[in-house]
Amino acid sequence: GGRDSEEGGRRFEGRMKREERKISATSIYFESMTDKLDVITKLEPNV
Repeated sequence: GGRDSEEGGRRFEGRMKREERKISATSIYFESMTDKLDVITKLEPNV
C-alpha cells in the first residue's frame, strides 16, 4: 500500500543523506590528493 512506499522512501532518503556525507568527505580527500599530484607533475614534467 501507500504507507509502505512512504516508509521506504523515508528510509531511502536517510541513506542518501548518509552517503552524501561520505561522498563529500571523500571528494575533499581526493581534491587534496589531486592538488598534491598537480605539484608532483609540475615538478616532474616527463610524467
